[in-house]
Amino acid sequence: MARQKITAYITPVLANALRRVARFQDQSVSDIVQSAIATLADSGSTNTERATVLIRLDQISRRLATLQSSQATLLELIARLGPNRPNPTCVKTSEEAAPE
Repeated sequence: MARQKITAYITPVLANALRRVARFQDQSVSDIVQSAIATLADSGSTNTERATVLIRLDQISRRLATLQSSQATLLELIARLGPNRPNPTCVKTSEEAAPE
């Protein structure tokens, strides 16, 4: 693959580290830089996926908060009705109460 020459300015400490890594991995400095840039470019899609997951989690969190609020309202209503509230399973309709 054809390569394009670019110039990048980095600190002397980073330049020395880059040369050491290139020697250790038996690669050129250009290969190390290209690999590092490719890794960063690939992690961009990972960041997009993470952002998508975070947005979805935020939506779910808001829905749960709405459910919790509704549940609290329902519990408050039940508490206000008190212990003498009618039990819907025990209430008979007029048809059920009529003798046969």
